[in-house]
Amino acid sequence: MILLMVLAQLYGVVQMALLGWAARTIRLRVLLLAMLGGVYAAAPVAALLEVGWTRMVAAVSGDPLFEVTSRASYTVAPFIEECVKLVPLLLLWLVVRSVRRQWGVTDFVLAGAALGAGFGLAEDLLRYADDAGRAVHLASGGWVIPAGLSAPTVPGVREALTSWLPAGVGSGGPLGDGPADAINVHLVWSCVAGLGLALALRGGWRRAWLVGLGLVALAGADHAAFNTQGIAGGLARALAAPFGAARVLIWAYPLAVLATAIWLDRRALSTPSPLPSTNPASAAAEAAARASAASASAAGGPAAGAPAAGARAAGAGIVLACERRAPVRVVGLAWLGVAHPPWSLWAVWGFVRLRRGYLLSGRGGEPDVALGQAIGLIAPALDRAGGQAGSRVWREAVRRLSSRGAAADGRWPAVGELLTTRRGLLALPWLLLLLPPALYLLVGGVPSLASVQRAMATRYLFWLVIAAAVAGAAWTALNLAAGARHLPEARRHPAADVPATAILRLLVRGGSLLVSLIAFWLLLRGHAPTDHLLAGAHILDAVGQALLIVGLLLALAAVAADPPFAFALLAGDGGELPWTGASEALVGRLVVSGVVGGVGVALMDAGDGAGNSGSGEDGAERGGSGGDRGGSTTGGQEPVSGHELVPGLPYTADELAQLADRHAGAGELEGRPTLEQIHRTLTAVEGRPIPGQNAVRFDDEGVRVIINRDLPWRSTAYFPGH
Repeated sequence: MILLMVLAQLYGVVQMALLGWAARTIRLRVLLLAMLGGVYAAAPVAALLEVGWTRMVAAVSGDPLFEVTSRASYTVAPFIEECVKLVPLLLLWLVVRSVRRQWGVTDFVLAGAALGAGFGLAEDLLRYADDAGRAVHLASGGWVIPAGLSAPTVPGVREALTSWLPAGVGSGGPLGDGPADAINVHLVWSCVAGLGLALALRGGWRRAWLVGLGLVALAGADHAAFNTQGIAGGLARALAAPFGAARVLIWAYPLAVLATAIWLDRRALSTPSPLPSTNPASAAAEAAARASAASASAAGGPAAGAPAAGARAAGAGIVLACERRAPVRVVGLAWLGVAHPPWSLWAVWGFVRLRRGYLLSGRGGEPDVALGQAIGLIAPALDRAGGQAGSRVWREAVRRLSSRGAAADGRWPAVGELLTTRRGLLALPWLLLLLPPALYLLVGGVPSLASVQRAMATRYLFWLVIAAAVAGAAWTALNLAAGARHLPEARRHPAADVPATAILRLLVRGGSLLVSLIAFWLLLRGHAPTDHLLAGAHILDAVGQALLIVGLLLALAAVAADPPFAFALLAGDGGELPWTGASEALVGRLVVSGVVGGVGVALMDAGDGAGNSGSGEDGAERGGSGGDRGGSTTGGQEPVSGHELVPGLPYTADELAQLADRHAGAGELEGRPTLEQIHRTLTAVEGRPIPGQNAVRFDDEGVRVIINRDLPWRSTAYFPGH
């Protein structure tokens, strides 16, 4: 039953994302993180604000707390909740320059909808997570919880999939079945408020901010009117009547909002925004072509055509060759997208989002140079993939992507490696931390297995839950500290999704840690696992109905957002890594990895013909014999300056030294070379290719540096034999 609640809320976010494809630049995974932000950041903060407000008013007025919270549920609380749900969006706008430049109105609407869906999911879980034992199965496949004339109803899979923005928990019975009882109202209100915030921050006319604030107020007012049902007096119900009459069209609100946002963004996208006069795209394309020629003598066909492709991309701006050949541009993109699914679809969709971000960044000024550099790298690669040798290029890209995923440091360990490898020993605690919430919420959330929930609330098993919760809080705190430490560099990444992901992760971690601390505080005060968290109304009502064990396990479930390894195959191995100033070619690769993903990087290198991809570090440690793995290899190599390109590589020694040093621990790991030692090795000796891998090894005076051609940020350095 609980899983059905989550799926219904998630499905609404996916529906909005699919409808917003015509103008959005935001990735689906960022929307999913925003949904988690609604669960773990917006909901706890709103609850605490309402707790403070209602208790302060009750203390001053002398009215009973229940009456104060009841009045607040249709007066102040709805406006608090709608504003709090927008705080993560406002925070992203204020602290991340790339979000201000690259996100369009559609992105704000979709992110707001995701935050609202997460907020609604938090209310549902807090209210009904422990009610699985009372649920009655319906013929439609859903469940109903007998509770008066307006019985909470959880939709079945078929009902949810055939509904528009299904609610995680609707209402049935004589007082249910209204237009707003089956739709995700929090998602609807938040997408309206998201449009208002976008207009207030970046409206294109003089009074846009006033219209935007009016939309935010309208969302709060409709929320307040919705809450008057059954508890408000005559005056409040009279004021709410117009909103109630219009609520029969609540299903159309998100459609109207999305249509408006898409129209505004498409108008901005249609405005000519040529590449900057310095033509960074052309420079990046030439750098990539130069690297291809230097690294692979066997790449005569594709490498020789790369400069011409780069020139064509620069000359045509940002339009692919397949678009120019097709009668309608979208048809050309569609044909390229189905050339080698699913990888071709990911690559084309990533390029479209990258191009939209570039065009939107040019509103009122010069477009983002870093995005132009990335376009100059990925556009020629896509042109090659759509040409006569397209099948071979796609096969080579998929092979590189697969081998990189198999050899990457961040790959997920196999079952047999959980107890036998360092990677597995790191993954095992994470899986164990997720076991208690999985048992309570997923297994115990099935009505026929509700006895699992009752068992976990017993004395001895609850001590195990507490131990897991303490360990989970420590895990979250460590990730919170690490994320905060790297946030300044993540903010400087040119692609908006990367800093947005970093900040949303911080909000999720901070919110879940806050809930854990509140639960621990209640436990220290002698509360039992089946005691309620707080008493109140609305979101406070949801918190008031929630058991302490539910809050504890929901907070523990947040560690699912912080696995010990990145699933980097599609996510892009450079996406979450701090971005540092670098050459045009390296900047372009970092942006492509952050926006298009790993498939984009593999596609750019697919025509190079250079050896197999893989992690240089892994390859270096899979054997130490062979003439090519010998010691220092000066070989008459002339020392290079740190500002010059390293022979055979499109990056300078300064850049590669920084990347290798960062991946090797940046001085925080004992037994690793210093930045100065790495830099000296790169400038003093000539690198040798590692057989079977697309990596180069440098050895000098006991220091070994491995440069990964595919993913230079995965380069490393160490002392052989230590």
